[in-house]
Amino acid sequence: MESDVECAPEGKITNGKDVVDYPPNNYVYRRLDIMFVSCGMITYSLDLGLDMYTAFTHYNHKDYIWFTLTTLFICVSSVVMTIFSLHWYVKDTKNPEAPKTSPCRWAIRIIFNVLQLGPILRYIDALYYGLLSRQYWKEDDRLRQKQFYTYMLYEEGDSGMLRLFECFMEAAPQLVLQLYILTQGLDSEIYDRTWEVLLGCGCITSLVSLAWGVTAYARGTRFTSIEKENISLLGTVVLLLWHLFSIAARVLAMVVFASVFRLWLVLGCAVHWLIMVVWLMVRRSLSAVCTNFFLEFIFCCILGWVYIFVFINEKDEQTRGKYCWWYLVCAVENITMVVCWLVYGNAALWYYIPAVVVHFVTFLLGLTFMVMYYSLLHPNIANIYLFPGSRRQQKQNIELPVQNAEGPKSEL
Repeated sequence: MESDVECAPEGKITNGKDVVDYPPNNYVYRRLDIMFVSCGMITYSLDLGLDMYTAFTHYNHKDYIWFTLTTLFICVSSVVMTIFSLHWYVKDTKNPEAPKTSPCRWAIRIIFNVLQLGPILRYIDALYYGLLSRQYWKEDDRLRQKQFYTYMLYEEGDSGMLRLFECFMEAAPQLVLQLYILTQGLDSEIYDRTWEVLLGCGCITSLVSLAWGVTAYARGTRFTSIEKENISLLGTVVLLLWHLFSIAARVLAMVVFASVFRLWLVLGCAVHWLIMVVWLMVRRSLSAVCTNFFLEFIFCCILGWVYIFVFINEKDEQTRGKYCWWYLVCAVENITMVVCWLVYGNAALWYYIPAVVVHFVTFLLGLTFMVMYYSLLHPNIANIYLFPGSRRQQKQNIELPVQNAEGPKSEL
């Protein structure tokens, strides 16, 4: 007896038939997905490794204030990630669809989290389940392909959120701090040219890690929501460039302001953070994903910190108004900080004018790539104007019952 079930985007009933959500990529784990997970592990490891080396060098040079701040940013983000990661592991034990966990696996989880490597373990698990799903896909075992693909989706979602925490609780403040240190004129007898280059490389890896973390989160939320279209490769590149330039402009404005006014930057960030937390709590934006009010408050505090540097959509709803409001506030704050730099900064410094030019160029480039993404490459737009047959083809490729589904393996 043939099934009357069709696949459609929103799980509705049409023409008397049950219509269910279609899975992303027909449950096929592609080489592109393997590349994204691998890049996530590499950028995270590089960023963390360079930051730890930076902290060690500050300690070696007896710069105990810089050492303390660098270490503090590393430890606080690691502790927060560990708490949330373990909380989600415990929560998964109550999910009948989650994979069963042996005592040995629990021991590995605890060891990795104690060593502050929770995101790496999530990446490894996602890659492991994805490769198993791919193997069963090649063997035409559709049932196990879907099972391990679903497990991979769980890990992708959790790793994306953990990476977001790391990006804005560690990489972002670390980037501001190390750039600020570079502006202070390091003692050439203690810090040689090689150290300055390494510190500069650390700043670059932090910036790339930030942009990658936001991009991976945006891509991951669509990847793990089977009712949504995935972001294309071109869309991912433009999304990465959007966040790369926007964050660069934001951080540069903060650094030049802090180089003159120092702790006033902390006060400004605190006010911005408080406004964002109140806004999130009033809207009850995270009540659906938190089990109690205290956890919701903690989540809002963390997301409020993220909003100092970048805006991410916390709720599945229209984003145009929120983006316009956040970027307007961001533009006013950035321009204020840059103007203060021009008025009170040292005009004899070689980067006095270049810093201002780079700030405005990167900010405008960020807005340009954002407009390009939403007008041409957003999945809902791209499938209509750029790839009009893609959604129809996806529906045709998905067959139920699942045992008969096949795909073009050689193309993935």
